[in-house]
Amino acid sequence: MIYLLTFTTYGTHLPGDARGSIDRHEGRLAPRPALANFAKKPIAEPPFQMDHLRDREAVRDEIIRTCNYRQWRLIALHVRIEHVHAVVQAEDAPPTRVIGEWKAYSTRVLEQHWTTRQHFWTSGGDVRHVQGAALASVIRYVLDEQGEPMTTYDASKS
Repeated sequence: MIYLLTFTTYGTHLPGDARGSIDRHEGRLAPRPALANFAKKPIAEPPFQMDHLRDREAVRDEIIRTCNYRQWRLIALHVRIEHVHAVVQAEDAPPTRVIGEWKAYSTRVLEQHWTTRQHFWTSGGDVRHVQGAALASVIRYVLDEQGEPMTTYDASKS
């Protein structure tokens, strides 16, 4: 299976967010300001942003390492300040496992720079299955349609 996976940094894309959000029960949610304000109250520490290039590169490198180790084919990756988009082929693993391992290994590296921080990622992530001709447009979305390119990986250039 080929997946488009997206996950966000802690506290930066809360339920009800003006950009829309995902709910595991309801699916895609329209912006809900009251829900967004409610969701801000219980966060344990300030939102985490990967403003530093070293953080984005560390996350990219851990995702690449994990894919190589697990024999998942990483096709495209874009690590942004507040989220990560990736296209991956993982025949032997459900997408929740892929995201979980990426977050776990990335967290270990981020903890080296952020020694007092406990939360780096929101729970879960968005999963979309990619099939056939849609793959090229999904890769373009990940690599070229996120604004100014930040920290990326493109399998076609490796």
